[in-house]
Amino acid sequence: MTRSLPQYLYLLALLGNSVGTSGLPFHVTDHGQGFVVSINNIQLLEHTKSSPLLFVGLGSSLFPEDSGNFFIEDYTSARIPLADYNITCDQSSCVLRLSAGETWVSLLLKSERSQPLVLSIQDSSHDFDRTWLRVEAATNEEIYGGGEQFSYFNLRHREENKENVFPIWVREQGLAICFH
Repeated sequence: MTRSLPQYLYLLALLGNSVGTSGLPFHVTDHGQGFVVSINNIQLLEHTKSSPLLFVGLGSSLFPEDSGNFFIEDYTSARIPLADYNITCDQSSCVLRLSAGETWVSLLLKSERSQPLVLSIQDSSHDFDRTWLRVEAATNEEIYGGGEQFSYFNLRHREENKENVFPIWVREQGLAICFH
């Protein structure tokens, strides 16, 4: 079964409405060795060749369920850092093309309604079934959310989370819940 890269990955930054370059509420600053995305001088995303913003990959997963309890088995067979980049901005958006050889992903950054920054995957070169997005966070920042959590409130201080990796897996409740 071929799985495709998710079409839309949203990063909603609710940090105010500053006026960025070209009238955008966010700033994309290319410093030659990488770039930074910020709002109101708050750095949200950073990309360098040694610390890429985005990775893509392939793997195999099993999600057997018994009475609402999931037993997740996951194996990653490829994890590709997209270290090279190209930035194209106009008056309404910016496109970040991240690549590694023949593998590439185009990310669209734009402002939408009351959201100063919406990040979506616009296009890609291959089919992938997993992505890793690195988001800036200060050492003392706490991380909440990522879906329904019954065991932990602040994900940053989980004892087994030494690498600050927060896997997010989303499941719909029941069958045909969005069926019309």
